[in-house]
Amino acid sequence: MQARQERYYEDVHEGMEIAPVSRTVTTKQMFLYSAVTRNAHRIHYEEKFAHAEGLPAVLVQGPLQEPSFRPTSPTGWGRAVF
Repeated sequence: MQARQERYYEDVHEGMEIAPVSRTVTTKQMFLYSAVTRNAHRIHYEEKFAHAEGLPAVLVQGPLQEPSFRPTSPTGWGRAVF
């Protein structure tokens, strides 16, 4: 895994290309997050149920996606976020 380059606000300018961020959330993580947040909707952790609801796959809860985007936000620059 390649180390992420620390970037500070003053290092970034309009039009600058920033590397994409990718993160895989596992079904186990989604199930545990659902348990902690008391969100019992099975579309978040049960593949067959999600398909029965017409979805292509289970859905990742919105708040669980936020850490994926944090490194690209101004608050994530200049410090180790993960």
